[in-house]
Amino acid sequence: AVVDLENIREADARKADGRVDAVIELSGLWYEGRVSVAGRREPAAGLQIELSPQHSSTPVTETRVMQNLGYFALAASPGAYHLALKPGPSNDTFRLRNSYVGLATWTPTNVKHTVSLRKGK
Repeated sequence: AVVDLENIREADARKADGRVDAVIELSGLWYEGRVSVAGRREPAAGLQIELSPQHSSTPVTETRVMQNLGYFALAASPGAYHLALKPGPSNDTFRLRNSYVGLATWTPTNVKHTVSLRKGK
């Protein structure tokens, strides 16, 4: 950027006609939510989740669920996605419900997901 829009000074950016023009490029949308363990009413802290395009198994982003209320946040371009548990301990121990994700709005969606323990775990 020619000028940092968060720290812009009117005197530095004003044009001869008094206007200030700015172009903002969107790099991604936030998908926020919480994950809890079914039947336990507790956050699924440490759970590893990943976001893949709807018709692909290659993740575009991943994160861990935080202990604080089971919060997570993922950034991705607008589109249709599949939220999944990352292969390994998370996927071996839990099963995720409600895995379809649609990112199409400026307003972050705060979605609640539930995981259940796999039999024998």
